[in-house]
Amino acid sequence: MDFFDKLGESLVSAGKDVSQKAKDVSEIARLRIDIKAKEDYVDRQYRELGAAYYDRHKNEEEIDEAEQFFLIGEALEEIDRMKEEVLRIQG
Repeated sequence: MDFFDKLGESLVSAGKDVSQKAKDVSEIARLRIDIKAKEDYVDRQYRELGAAYYDRHKNEEEIDEAEQFFLIGEALEEIDRMKEEVLRIQG
């Protein structure tokens, strides 16, 4: 009977370990989702802050970020051109 008692204890212990591992995996997945959501929030805030800064300073000639401003301006012009082309093609 001692063998069956030990076997039963081992099975119960293994079941608890598996249950705890499942809980841990679930918690890790939840935390990763929460982390990604917060990272997305921070990225969105950076973009909004950058856009606001760009809008306030885009006409300044003496600015440390002049090269980035120039590249952004070029890209925005190209986006406008492509949007106009889309509208033209759509008729």
